[in-house]
Amino acid sequence: MRLSVFKDDIIDGLQKSANIIPAKTGAAYLRTIWLKVVDGKLGIMSTDSNLEFSGTYQSEIIEDGLAGVQGRSFVDLIKRLPAGSIELKLDEESGNLLIEQGARKYKLPVNDPTWYQNFSAFPEEGSVYWSGDFLQ
Repeated sequence: MRLSVFKDDIIDGLQKSANIIPAKTGAAYLRTIWLKVVDGKLGIMSTDSNLEFSGTYQSEIIEDGLAGVQGRSFVDLIKRLPAGSIELKLDEESGNLLIEQGARKYKLPVNDPTWYQNFSAFPEEGSVYWSGDFLQ
């Protein structure tokens, strides 16, 4: 997996993803944010086993792949970086996700890809949208 993405394009999705994962309790795979690069888009996914978050974001894809990183650490790191382009690269030899922005370089360990479970797609057909006012 290798891609280049702008921080402003993904920060909203990362924060939404981090909001549903448990902070410190639960299994490690529940605290994971999955980055899946397929068909020219970056997918960001997380779950707490009851709720799922899945979003796709524009990015410059160099190589497809899948990486799961510790959610809170990854989001906190990206939030601290200044606005601009960020390069994410999976180094399969060392088992780390390399994060680069200019002269800044970081690495985070990645989780076992066998932990990844496909997220169910939201059904477009037969779905009903209600506003919050109606539910109130």
